[in-house]
Amino acid sequence: MKFGNIILISSTSCFTIIFSAILSPLILGEKFRWKIDGVTILLVATGSSLAVSQQPVVAYSNITAENVNGIVISKLTQTSTLVYFICIFGLIILRDWLYVRVKNLLTDFYSCTLENYYKLNT
Repeated sequence: MKFGNIILISSTSCFTIIFSAILSPLILGEKFRWKIDGVTILLVATGSSLAVSQQPVVAYSNITAENVNGIVISKLTQTSTLVYFICIFGLIILRDWLYVRVKNLLTDFYSCTLENYYKLNT
């Protein structure tokens, strides 16, 4: 496939959403709402499970554990992957500083917009 195996992408996405929903209340203090978050996780997990259970077995019969380990290690050691992880960890470390900067920027923009609006109306 040109862009990636849909089974791998959907199952990986499902685990990402589930771990995000579990860790965000613990780490970030977010609230877990069963009606919204729980139903979403249930639907994504169901869809991912159906996709994985319906995949053809014949297409993957020639892949061995050694092949998979070699492919994963070669992908993880590429320069682009390392740059991606460094950027993500950098954003995680700088998120509080970035949050304050963006919040101040938006507050200043809003106050300037209000000032200009009042000047135009008077």
